[in-house]
Amino acid sequence: MIKLKTAKKLLSLVTATLMTAVLIQPVTSIKAAETKYPSKIIADYQNEGNDIYSKYDDVFEYSDGLAVVRRGSKYGYVDANGKEIIKLKYEAAEDFNDGLAAVMLKGKWGFINKKGKTVIPFKYSFVGKYAYGRIAAKFKGKMGYLDGKGKVVIPFKYERTYNFQGNLGQVENNYKTGYINRSGKIITPIKYDELFAFDEGMSLAVLNDRYGYIDKTGKVAIKFKYDKAYAFRNDLAIVTVDGKSGFINRRGKVLVPIKYDEVNLFENGLAKVMIDDKWGFINNRGKARVPLKYDEVRSFNDGYVQVMLDNKWGFVNKQGKEVVTPKYDKAYAFYNGFACVSNNNKWGFIDKTGKEITELKYDEAYDFYNNYANVSINKKQGLIDITGKEIVPTKYDTVYALLYSDFIIVINNNKFGCLNKDGEEIIELKYEDITELYGDLIALKLNGKWGILNSKNEVIQPFKYDSIQAVNDDEAEAKLDGKTFKIDYKGEATPK
Repeated sequence: MIKLKTAKKLLSLVTATLMTAVLIQPVTSIKAAETKYPSKIIADYQNEGNDIYSKYDDVFEYSDGLAVVRRGSKYGYVDANGKEIIKLKYEAAEDFNDGLAAVMLKGKWGFINKKGKTVIPFKYSFVGKYAYGRIAAKFKGKMGYLDGKGKVVIPFKYERTYNFQGNLGQVENNYKTGYINRSGKIITPIKYDELFAFDEGMSLAVLNDRYGYIDKTGKVAIKFKYDKAYAFRNDLAIVTVDGKSGFINRRGKVLVPIKYDEVNLFENGLAKVMIDDKWGFINNRGKARVPLKYDEVRSFNDGYVQVMLDNKWGFVNKQGKEVVTPKYDKAYAFYNGFACVSNNNKWGFIDKTGKEITELKYDEAYDFYNNYANVSINKKQGLIDITGKEIVPTKYDTVYALLYSDFIIVINNNKFGCLNKDGEEIIELKYEDITELYGDLIALKLNGKWGILNSKNEVIQPFKYDSIQAVNDDEAEAKLDGKTFKIDYKGEATPK
């Protein structure tokens, strides 16, 4: 299970790009976000008015319409509205799947339905997931399988069992493993050292330290002759013999010769490979698309890849053409049509023709996002546009362009203000905090109170509110002396 709180934090962090922090959702306030995540200015992941987060210590992801919640050492379930459906009384709880969930009571596992009724009694020391009509379970030191009603359908005679994958379940005895079907019939002999999950109809297997593949009928599909092998991806698998690697297809035919010192999975039709410490890229027939002559290569992004030769970086396209000769000390991947490059610790940008659209003069530079890139000199930030023009000079402590409005937020000495997209100051740097609304409106804090201005610096709502927070694309919520007001996209306030 993934905690919903954690998942939402991660989602917000991923969407923020280093110093170019673009707000994906409205925040309680910019200052609050900065305090919580000092390195990034991002959206808070929850609506503070949502009681579900204040009532429980943990809220996990929803599954089958219900979410596990925890308070102290007890677990239960809530629905999508946060209503407590199953009382918090369990010592552990797992996600619902096909109407059943595993829960622990008095140190034993059982299963309940979505009404909280016990379906399978609490007598098992371990249970797996209800999958394909079967549940792996442990009873009195041995493992077997139950059906969805708790009936023992495969006896408790194995040392270990795994969740079913379709019609097959993996079992172990005496450190050897094999597959059985849903009736308990042995499909593959229990003789293998290891079996891996099925991918593209094939299970990677190990027998006597050699690797091969088994199909879903239990038959050996590819003989056990490899020193090392990996799961199939897009009909190809990496295999290794005597320290050399290549690719085979699902019939076992070698499509890429087993001659490379190192290979990587194919991405968009190309794979990164190495021979004698020289790197390049091949297609899925083993033909070199980027010659194996570079000391280091990265991954393709935006149609180009960084390559290093003699400690200098350049770029190659997917046709293998060296678009930018290796001449930079550092180079980052192309993103939205531009790449950050550096010489002598000074940064600038190039376009896909290799043309430098800015002088290499910045101490720091970050990827373009929403047609702007953050740059800094002497720890002061500014913004450039996609032509390389410095829209906002490097004189602010923090600068970032908002995603859903035409404001550029600037901060100096903990005072907030706004510029327009031409870099002209439209709201003076004198405010204590700021939060994004939508369209032409912005909420600011002055002398401890919140108000709303538009892009003409006109007061739309006076500075009298205790808080203002956007709740959706065209509505904000303001609080004053315990009362709540709805503020529409025009800035008009009405009591809620």
